[in-house]
Amino acid sequence: MIVCPGSLEVAIYRFPHQQKLNSTNVRPTKRREVQTFSEIIEVSTMDGSISARIAGRGAVAGAAGGIAELIWILVYASATGTDTATLARGVTTATGVNLLLRGSPAAFGIAIHMILAVTLGISLSFLWTSISQRWPKQVNPYAVMPIALAGVWAINFLIILPLIDPGFVQIVPYPVSLVSKLLFGVAVAATLSHQRRQSLPILASK
Repeated sequence: MIVCPGSLEVAIYRFPHQQKLNSTNVRPTKRREVQTFSEIIEVSTMDGSISARIAGRGAVAGAAGGIAELIWILVYASATGTDTATLARGVTTATGVNLLLRGSPAAFGIAIHMILAVTLGISLSFLWTSISQRWPKQVNPYAVMPIALAGVWAINFLIILPLIDPGFVQIVPYPVSLVSKLLFGVAVAATLSHQRRQSLPILASK
């Protein structure tokens, strides 16, 4: 069999070239898949860290709001001669904890109040983050938070608490409890605004 030298030379140069093309077609696809998977992990990790940061801010804001409420109730109790222990025991009675725990209902009442305040603060932090990202220039936390807390007060004192424990609603008059919730909203707004101002230089530097 006679083999043409020219055809042999073409075959030698053709096959390596085709192999190189095939390898270049396969490798970028695999590299792209790995890159996409890494991006998914990076985005999910970033989302988790952002959520944790928002929750942390909300916990601090809720604690500040809870302390503001406690101070207001102490001022009200000292001005009217109301027993603060009675107010704290009312919290344990309304939540049903006095049936589960034996001890000082007043101390449990304060603890439960702060736990609920922190939980509410975390929810408000996520709410404010969503609203401020959607309307960054149209909304103000000092307007949003008191309105939100007024809604929480209406649901608690006009709907839920009269069904669970009607006596608890009579311990503190409606105006006093409403002012307490509004102060909670102002404290949350101040805390979130302060934390946001502190985080802006960090974000700008990045």
